[in-house]
Amino acid sequence: MTSVRVLFDGHWWPEGPTSNRSVMRAIVTGWVRAFPSDDVWIAGPGPRPDDLPDAARWVSTRIPQHGLATMVELPVVARRVRPDIVVTHNFAPISGRATRAVFVHDFMFVTNPEWFTSAERQYFRVLRASLRRADRIFTSSGTEAARIDRTLRPAQPTTPVGLALPDQLVHAEPTAPAWVEGLEGYLLTVGRLNVRKNLERAIQGALRSGACTPSRPLVVVGEAQGKVAALSAEAEGAIATGAIRMAGFVSDGELAYLYAHTDLFVFVSLDEGFGMPCIEASYFAAPIVASDIAVFREILGTTATFADPTDARAIAASITTALADPRPTAPIARYDWDGAVQTLRSTALEAHVA
Repeated sequence: MTSVRVLFDGHWWPEGPTSNRSVMRAIVTGWVRAFPSDDVWIAGPGPRPDDLPDAARWVSTRIPQHGLATMVELPVVARRVRPDIVVTHNFAPISGRATRAVFVHDFMFVTNPEWFTSAERQYFRVLRASLRRADRIFTSSGTEAARIDRTLRPAQPTTPVGLALPDQLVHAEPTAPAWVEGLEGYLLTVGRLNVRKNLERAIQGALRSGACTPSRPLVVVGEAQGKVAALSAEAEGAIATGAIRMAGFVSDGELAYLYAHTDLFVFVSLDEGFGMPCIEASYFAAPIVASDIAVFREILGTTATFADPTDARAIAASITTALADPRPTAPIARYDWDGAVQTLRSTALEAHVA
C-alpha cells in the first residue's frame, strides 16, 4: 500500500462544536489506526494536546477563527510540511499543491436558510465560496451528497463516507443520572436545541400520545445552539409538572445509560445531514421513532417507526404504535470509522495521482 503524508485540520481538537469536534477526532484517530504507515500531521491552536495519537505530529496555528485558519494559515503550514493530501472540515485552503479533501457536514443552509441565524448564514456564505477550491468534497450520507451536488455543482461528485458511533460513547461506563431514581420509565430525545430539531412538535406528540407523565417523562438531552424556537405554553406547563424533563448537558456515561434504558427514542428533526443520535440509539438497542425524511430512510431502513415531523398527531400515533410493539434496534454494521476513512483516503488519493 502506498504511504502518504497527510495534513489534518485539527482546529477543533482542543475544543469546538460538539458534533464537529467528534467527527474530526474520529476521522483522525481512525486514519492513524487504519493506515499506520502514513505520515500524519495535525494543525491546530495551542500546544500539542495530551490525547493526540502518538504517531501523529502537531503543528501549532495562530489564527483563532476556524474558517480563516483553514483557508489562509493552513496553506502556510502545508508549504512547510509538504503533504500529499490536506483534509479539512467545511472550508478549503485557498492555495497549495496538495490535494484538498474537505468534509462538509451539510448544505441545509442553502435549502432552508430560515433555520439559521444571520451570523450563521454569513459563515455559510464564506464556506460555500471556499469549496470551489476543493479537489474532493466528502459528507456523511448519500442523501446529503445529493443535496450538495444539486446546490453547489462541484466539478467532481460529492462522496458519502458515513459516520459511526463516537469512541468516547462506546467506551463510557453507563451511569444513571441522579434524577432517574424513582421514575417508572422515560422517553428520550437528544440533540442541539435549535429550530431544526423540532422540539416543540416532539413535545406535542409525546403529550398527545398520553405516554408522558411526571413518572414517565420525555427526557430532553441537549443545549440551545443557533436559532432557537420558543416553546408553547403547553410545553412550558408540561416542563413545570415534570412530564417533560429538560436534562441539558449530560456526560457520555449518563448518555449511554439513558439510551440503554429508554422505553423509546424520539427524533423528529425537520432535516439532518446524517442523524448521529439515531446511530447512537440503535447501538444501545433503543426502539426509535424518527422523522419520515430521506436521510433517515437511508440510514435506518426498516428498523424505526417513522412519522411526519410537521404533524404532532402523526408523531403521537407513531409513539403509541412503537410503545405498543417496541422493536429494539441493533448497531448498524455498515457504518464504522475504518470504512469511512478508507473511502476518504482512497478517493483523495485517486485525485492526488490523477
